[in-house]
Amino acid sequence: MASTHEDINFQKAFRSVPVGLPGGAAKDTVDMIGPYPVPVGAVCDDLSQPWNGTFETVVGANHWSCWTHKDNTAADVDHWQVSTYHAVTGMYSAWCGAMIPPCDGVDPPDEVGGYGNSWTDWLGWYGTVPNPSASTIVGVEATANIDTEIAYDFVKLYYEGRVGMFEVASWDGPDQFNQRIEENFTVTASDYVGADSDQIHLRFEFTSDVGWSDEDCSFYGTGAIQLDDVLVTFNGTPQGTTPPYIATFESGGFEQGWHIEPIDAVGDFCQLQDDLEDIDPCRSNSTTQAIFIDDGEVVPGTGGTDCISWCYGPGGYIVTTEGGLAGPTYYIDNSVVSPYCEWPDQGLDGCDFTFSVYRHETLSATSPGIFYTWHVRSVNTDVALDLEDAAWLNRNFVSYGGPDYLRQLNRVTDLLEPGRTHVQCRMSVFELGYVWGWTGNDGYPAPY
Repeated sequence: MASTHEDINFQKAFRSVPVGLPGGAAKDTVDMIGPYPVPVGAVCDDLSQPWNGTFETVVGANHWSCWTHKDNTAADVDHWQVSTYHAVTGMYSAWCGAMIPPCDGVDPPDEVGGYGNSWTDWLGWYGTVPNPSASTIVGVEATANIDTEIAYDFVKLYYEGRVGMFEVASWDGPDQFNQRIEENFTVTASDYVGADSDQIHLRFEFTSDVGWSDEDCSFYGTGAIQLDDVLVTFNGTPQGTTPPYIATFESGGFEQGWHIEPIDAVGDFCQLQDDLEDIDPCRSNSTTQAIFIDDGEVVPGTGGTDCISWCYGPGGYIVTTEGGLAGPTYYIDNSVVSPYCEWPDQGLDGCDFTFSVYRHETLSATSPGIFYTWHVRSVNTDVALDLEDAAWLNRNFVSYGGPDYLRQLNRVTDLLEPGRTHVQCRMSVFELGYVWGWTGNDGYPAPY
C-alpha cells in the first residue's frame, strides 16, 4: 500500500533531548534540524536557525536549505609528506599519515600520528625505458613501516598500462615495522606510457575505508606507511635522477623522481529530485529526496550509468558502479552535509540523529556492494568553524538491505563532545563491496 507524504513524514531530524528519557517529552525536545520550512530571511551563517531537513520549501520546491554535498574522493589534503616521524632509517622517510591527536589518552605517547577515514593518497614515479620496443623487467626495493587496519585499509604498489593501473603488491595489517619490499615484474612495450610511449609509471597508493581509523579512535597506529631507501631498477640497472639513485629522503624532501600525484576524483553525483520511483511494496515517497544517480548530466563526462536489472530510476540510470570520472578501479564516496548547528542552551544533553532512507542493496552475486552510512561531529570551543577540523564519528557500521523505505533512529549522545557548543551531521553513500568480493555492476538507483 502506498502512503502519502503526511503518512510517512520523510524528514531528517537532529534534535537534543533530556538524558535518560527514551525519546524526550515534546516540551523537552529541541529540533536543530527538522520538519519545518526554511525560516523567512534565513541566511546560512545564522547558526541559531532551526534548519529545514526535508530538502524542500514550504510549497514543495526542491531546496538545499543550507545543506551541502561533497565528493569525498576529491582529496582536500595530500597526506604524503617527508617527515622525521617514525622514520624507518636515517632522519627522514616518506610518510602517508597525519599528526592526529591522541584519543582520550588511549594512544601511547609516541603514537599521536595516524591516518583517517576515506583516505586515498598517491606517491608516483616515472622513468624512461632503455628500449621502447622491448619489455622491461622492473625492480622496486624499499624498507617500510606499515601500520593499517587489517583486511580493510591497504598500501598497494601499481604500474600503469594502456588500459589502467595494474596491482603489483598489496600490504595491510598493524605493526609491520622495518619490512623489506622486493618486487620484480615485467612491463611490456604495449604498456609504456607518456607522450612518446617510452615511460613506466609506478605508484604507491594508500586507501582507507569509512571507519576504524585513528580519526574515529577505533584504531591506533603510526600512520599508514613510512617508506624509505626506495630503489627502482630497469633490467637490473638503477634508475633515478642522481647516483646512487636510492631515495633516502634525507634531503627533507621527495627524491629520485618520487612525487605526490593528484587524485582522480570519482565525482559528486548528489542532487535533489522528487517523484522518484521505488519498488517498496508498502510505501512510496513523492517528496524531495537526495539521490546519487549518475545520469550523465550532474557529473558531465561519465555518459551516465545504465541499469541492468533494476531500471526504475530516472531515465533508467543508477548509482555509478564503475568509478565515475576516475574509472573502474575507483569507487563512489559522496556525502550530504548539514549546516553548522548551535547546541541549544536549554540544559539538554541527549541527542538523536534520525533520517529516512530508501535502500536497495541485496548483496547478490552480481551486486556492486553500495552501502550508506551516517556520521556526526561536534566541538566545545564556541567556534563553529572548528567543526572543519573535528573528526566525523559513527558506530563504524555500514547499512544495506531492502528494497524498502526505512526510518533510522540513531542515539548519538556519546559520540558528541562534553559541553558541546556546535554540532553537524552527514549522510553518505559509497561503494565498498570490492573489499568482500561483491564486484558486480548490476546496481540500483538507491539509496535515496
